[in-house]
Amino acid sequence: MPSTSIDTLKGPNLPSPVAAVIITYNGGTTIDACLRSLTGFCEEIHIVDSGSTDQTLDICRRYTDKIHSHPFVDCASQWSWAMTHIPLGCRWMMALDQDYVLTEGLKRQIAHVVLLPESDIRGYFLTIGIVFRGKRLRSYGMNRLFLRLFDVQHTRVGVSVLDDHRFIVQGATRILTGLMLHDNRNENDIDFYIDKQQVYSTHMAAEEVLRSSGRIGWIVKPCAFGNPDQRVTWLKRIWQRLPLYWRPFFYFVYRYIIRLGFLDGWDGFLFDFLHAFWFRLMVDVKIMDIRRKIASGALTLDDLERQFRHTY
Repeated sequence: MPSTSIDTLKGPNLPSPVAAVIITYNGGTTIDACLRSLTGFCEEIHIVDSGSTDQTLDICRRYTDKIHSHPFVDCASQWSWAMTHIPLGCRWMMALDQDYVLTEGLKRQIAHVVLLPESDIRGYFLTIGIVFRGKRLRSYGMNRLFLRLFDVQHTRVGVSVLDDHRFIVQGATRILTGLMLHDNRNENDIDFYIDKQQVYSTHMAAEEVLRSSGRIGWIVKPCAFGNPDQRVTWLKRIWQRLPLYWRPFFYFVYRYIIRLGFLDGWDGFLFDFLHAFWFRLMVDVKIMDIRRKIASGALTLDDLERQFRHTY
């Protein structure tokens, strides 16, 4: 439908009936771009902050007075708190990280689906484009699909342990192809980037050990022909059956060669190399360390599960 029809429904220059909820913490370098992309588009903008000590909240106050505070345990519990404690005036909620930026193409698509909703659609997967060290990576396979726009009355947060959480929608979903850019400018500092991957690799290693031992299951049913979350889960299940230390090599070949990462030049090489031979390799090293501790009796699965299980 032409954009003029959308303007007729909501009135020219009026916001779309969407409540954007953003989780923040010390996002002073990124939050302004995120909020600028939402201003005038979303009917409500909510901030859920976990104790920022930089200029994050000062920047947020320029755009919204709907600022909430909640201690951070992990992403899943933070989203669960937001969805159950924040009174939203809109049916549709958009869940955003502080380094996401909406493009005009995506905003047009969102306006269309929320103003002319299909009766059975309860959620939309948004296409996330990666910006790495200031450059938009454009090669085939760099875009990711995350369920971030949904009917809040028919959605919950699905949780296993720390690193694996999804928004679970009761109803059908669709994919929007307009881009939302993921641009964490803090990652321009390579030390910040590596430190962040260190933390994530620890959580991912613990989760894989717990899952392979049967302590936790998958949040969504693995299915090669299902929705994007089901397909990712299916791929993860295959990944976890591959031999440790060989997996990073397979990953690099897949991302850099098969998925054409080399088309992004030096930045594409660096991104795929670090993900394969730093992040993915560190996960495998930490999995082996955990298994050795369990075998020696220095660590039990109960201890590991208590350490990484969500607390609400």
